[in-house]
Amino acid sequence: MRITRRRRRSACSACCRRASASPSSATPARRFFPIPGRGFSARRSRPASASPPIPGASALLAALTVSGLSAQPFYFAGFLPAKTGERGKLLAGLVRLKATLVFYEAPHRLAATLSELSEIFGPRAAGVARELTKLHETCERASLPELAAFFEEHPAKGECVILIAGASEEEAMDDAAIDAALREALTQHRLREAVDHVTALSQLPRSDIYARALALKEKK
Repeated sequence: MRITRRRRRSACSACCRRASASPSSATPARRFFPIPGRGFSARRSRPASASPPIPGASALLAALTVSGLSAQPFYFAGFLPAKTGERGKLLAGLVRLKATLVFYEAPHRLAATLSELSEIFGPRAAGVARELTKLHETCERASLPELAAFFEEHPAKGECVILIAGASEEEAMDDAAIDAALREALTQHRLREAVDHVTALSQLPRSDIYARALALKEKK
C-alpha cells in the first residue's frame, strides 16, 4: 500500500491494520523515504508489531553521492516549512552548521527557494539533483546564486534535492557583511523584524545589531 503526504494518516492506519493481520510484513523505502512513511514506521516500531525494512532507492543518499560535497557529516532537513517565518527561523539556525545541508523541494518552488537560500547562505558551493535513480536524472553543481539563476531560466521538472556546503571554520559575518544584511533586511521588514533576522544570521548579541541598525537608519 502506498503512503503519500496527503493521505498519511488514513493510509498509515490502513497499513497497520493489514500488517497486524499478516504473519509477515515489511516496510519498503523508496525515493523520498522516510518523509511520508514515518507515521507507519512509528506505529509499527513497537516490539509486538515491528516490521523489517526493505531498503530501496533513496534520493537523499544518491544526491550526496553525486554532489561532490562532503557526506560526513550531513544534516537532512527534509522539506522546508511553507510559512516564511518558520522557514527563516529554521534556515538561520543552520547557517553556522559545519555539515552538508540537504533539503527536498518541489520543482515549481525550486528557483524561489534557491534564491532565498543564496540570500541567507551566500555564494556557497551547492548542488541540485533531480529525478535521481530514474531515466532522466541530472545533477547541477555551482554556487547558490548561480543555481538560482540557472533554474529561473530553466524550470525544473520532477523530484528535486538541494545540497549546500556546510559552514567553514573561518566563516563569520564581519562588520561589512552585517551592515549589508541589515540594509537588505530593512528594505523588506520593519526595524524590529530586520534586527531579529540579522541577529539570527550573525549569532551576535541583539543589542549590538540593534545599535548598528539605528546607525544605518540615521545615515539615510
